[in-house]
Amino acid sequence: MTPEPSQILTSPPDLSTWPSKLDAARLLGIGERTLDRQIARTGAPEIRMRPRNNGRKPEPVCNPEDLQRLVEERKRAVLMAPEFASTVALAHPVDDGPAISRVISAVARILGPPLEAIEARALFLTLKQASIYTGLSMALLVRLAQQGEVDAIKDNGWKFRRAGLDAMNELKSFEDTDFEA
Repeated sequence: MTPEPSQILTSPPDLSTWPSKLDAARLLGIGERTLDRQIARTGAPEIRMRPRNNGRKPEPVCNPEDLQRLVEERKRAVLMAPEFASTVALAHPVDDGPAISRVISAVARILGPPLEAIEARALFLTLKQASIYTGLSMALLVRLAQQGEVDAIKDNGWKFRRAGLDAMNELKSFEDTDFEA
């Protein structure tokens, strides 16, 4: 006669080997609050409370098997679909899981489209596009536009005529400037 599953007694797991919730979050490359939201949403990883000495509150710890499974899932997700892997190369590649993917995505959003993606036939460029196009600072371009040294209009922000930017090498203010210290 085989015992019922409810009659089988299992010993409680050794919680001393389980990583703390903070260590688990670091292992996954996320914050502790993000881990809390993930646990609330999916129920993984399993959390237990490990008793501590000296009357301190019990410490939340995570099931190492669940953590290992989550780490593997995150690695697969990063390897399968890195959004900007073909356009952004890291000088020192780091396998930090989804954290790197999020950083690359954020940087790509901040930088905007590459210069080649800016329509080649656009007559006017925004201040940021003109700065990228010429390699000059935005402050200098605004100052030159205010002085009338470069073709620009004010249309909900400065817009610079592409032909005027191409002709900037003929500016008298650059020729007359003494760059020696």
